[in-house]
Amino acid sequence: MGWTERQYFESSPESVYYAFQGYFDKRKGEERLFRNLAWISYKVGGGKINNINQFWSIDEAKKPQEIKSWGSEDEKSDMIKKIMEAHKIKLDV
Repeated sequence: MGWTERQYFESSPESVYYAFQGYFDKRKGEERLFRNLAWISYKVGGGKINNINQFWSIDEAKKPQEIKSWGSEDEKSDMIKKIMEAHKIKLDV
């Protein structure tokens, strides 16, 4: 991305998110460019496949996996208990 560590750590989560989005959009554009160049070279060289997606498919349907920060409520409670025990925190709730 071309950021220094300082720029990364001093940025807001929103600006980091949008910088990542821009970076991945740029990479996606480069992939499409190389795909088209390869396809043109293949066809000029006498390639028999007539569908670019069979030649080099780009799966647009893939969505990023959702990230679970805690999982179930039981896992959340267990994790909080372990953290409290590790740091010797006692709450009278």
